[in-house]
Amino acid sequence: MVAWESARAKTSAMPRAASLTRACRRWLAEVDRILRRDWCIDSANAGWDREDVLRYWGYGETPADFVVWFAEKYDLIRFKRS
Repeated sequence: MVAWESARAKTSAMPRAASLTRACRRWLAEVDRILRRDWCIDSANAGWDREDVLRYWGYGETPADFVVWFAEKYDLIRFKRS
């Protein structure tokens, strides 16, 4: 229960749309779309805060390439939709 509460508290700190550039918001929306499609999570579920989003966006990867890297780094389990 403590871990859930910690993750929940961190997700409440997710960046508001106005605090990110338009390009970063578009990148994040596409990352979230791919994460939800392939891994059944999004950036909020992953616990990213504003600094995480800006750091990841700053890597310069396409959303698809970033999601591949992130999934491999954290050994995500792919869910197949039936």
